[in-house]
Amino acid sequence: MVTVLAWWGLSTAGFCWDDGALVADNRLTGSLSWANLEEMMRADLWETLNLPAPASGYYRPLFLLSLAFDRVVLGAEAGPHHLHSLAWHLAAVALLYALVRRLVPESVVPATAAATLFALHPVQTEAVALIAARNDLMAAAALLAALLLLLPERPSRTALVAAGVATLVGLLSKESVVLAPIALLALDFARLGRPGPWRRHLPLVLALALALALRSWAEVGGAAVPDPGNWSLVAGRSPEIAATYLGLLSWPDPLTPARHLRYLQPLGDLWLAATVTLAGLALVLLRSRVPRLGWLGLAWALVTFAPTLAATLDKGLLGERYLYLPLAGLAVTLAAWIPRDPRVLAGVALAAIPMSLAVHARLPAWESSRVLWQQAHDDLPSPFTHAGLAFYVNQDDEPEVAKVHYLEAIEGDPPYRDACSSLVMVYLRLRQEAVAVRMAEWAMQERGCPPTPDFIDQYALALAGTGAWPKAARVVREAPGGPRGIGLVVLGAERVLAGDGAAFLELSQQWKGTASYADQVVRLLRLTGNSAAAERLLAWLRTR
Repeated sequence: MVTVLAWWGLSTAGFCWDDGALVADNRLTGSLSWANLEEMMRADLWETLNLPAPASGYYRPLFLLSLAFDRVVLGAEAGPHHLHSLAWHLAAVALLYALVRRLVPESVVPATAAATLFALHPVQTEAVALIAARNDLMAAAALLAALLLLLPERPSRTALVAAGVATLVGLLSKESVVLAPIALLALDFARLGRPGPWRRHLPLVLALALALALRSWAEVGGAAVPDPGNWSLVAGRSPEIAATYLGLLSWPDPLTPARHLRYLQPLGDLWLAATVTLAGLALVLLRSRVPRLGWLGLAWALVTFAPTLAATLDKGLLGERYLYLPLAGLAVTLAAWIPRDPRVLAGVALAAIPMSLAVHARLPAWESSRVLWQQAHDDLPSPFTHAGLAFYVNQDDEPEVAKVHYLEAIEGDPPYRDACSSLVMVYLRLRQEAVAVRMAEWAMQERGCPPTPDFIDQYALALAGTGAWPKAARVVREAPGGPRGIGLVVLGAERVLAGDGAAFLELSQQWKGTASYADQVVRLLRLTGNSAAAERLLAWLRTR
């Protein structure tokens, strides 16, 4: 009840950040038809968006099914979707309580303290409030259920089957449940000092094999290999990464979804909170009443946190949601230390009050993506938050405001180069083509913006808008990887203006877009003030 009250503000929260593309506008989750269900079982998670997106290597059909349930059964409003996520959080809290109650059976105090920490710690805000992060909640609940079912040395046949099903549910929600056999083995060492009967591992292994078989059948590949340069960047910033996460455990302020590897706070701002966490962990482990259980919890936290570094390597992001399952491990460590005296429950209840208030105070930021990123920018401003806020400001049809933030993102130290194409695009939207050209050239020459396909496309469009068609065509032809997408449209329009119909037809054969190539070229010609050329092209095409 306390957890529900603390998180009830989610009932009025909106779709934020990844929720827009992955949840509210996903091409598969608008229906529970058999065709959609079958495609969910065959789909890479990020290839289910209506927007073009590269393959992620994430195979999470049950997570997609939960999103489809939301849209079909609960409706289009975000509030019920958030409460669905809260239900998974409550399930994980209850299962953690039950597991710790079995591990420390002589008192309810350790299990209550562990469940309270896991349920109400403010660092859980992102995992619970971001609908797109529900897979973390689903995976945690499934893993905890499987471990609870397999805790007895001689579980029943029904328990073995149920544990296998729970593990499979977790694996089809998020890949991190692949750690289930390691978690069970660690539990055995913590309780018994030795491995338990291997028969209990059989349902976990079978579930892993079935999940891998389904993934192979669906032809979902592995995730993209991170840029090799990111390894050295992560290694070089490892003290700041560690201090950031450790600090969030003892002083979860500010809570923000917008931390990027290149823009972390300096160690001088982080060391105190990180030291408090380390000192607390050392005290808990040294004075633990069940030492092996205390070390188990810490090992659980470290092992379940390690896979999240892949996201940091790939996209440079640090996410508070990455601490969701590790916090369950730290809750077990707390349970191994906390006194069994029932009077301690009063202290647990008192600790729940500030945690609940902190959660309650943070939830209004999840009203919308713009509000969330404005809060993130206010809390920890950086070129990264400038770019994120600019994206949603631009979506709200305020390009004049957005361009200021995009400029700050590129002018920052170091510049946030993922915003390079957006900077040019927003000037094009303002019909300031000449300024867009200057911004593109400044961004390349002064701020090191790389010639990515998106950036080259926007630069070529800007050049075309100023009438510099030969230069626009040259930029497209010299782009790494050659002409593609919008670049082909620019080349086609330039050839039409030059009267080269044969080249236009040849370029049209390379077009892979869903819209008509001729329509795209005509549209560009009209936008750039060449309506007469557009009409001549249409007349010529009608005669063919």
